[in-house]
Amino acid sequence: EIEMKNRKQLLADFYLDLLAIPVDDPFRIYNQPLYANVLFTLCALLDSDPETVQNIFEAMAKEDSK
Repeated sequence: EIEMKNRKQLLADFYLDLLAIPVDDPFRIYNQPLYANVLFTLCALLDSDPETVQNIFEAMAKEDSK
């Protein structure tokens, strides 16, 4: 069970880091398909729109950086 929690935490951290990348960052530009797939998958899972999901992850990243 601990291993599964660690995997889930790593995955959540990955999503958070990916969705918090600024729009003009070269990594995000180069990996736009990955970014879009993650964003729209999370939108479906959270039953929300892309702007709301993006705002949530940016706020979470900002909070984590404090």
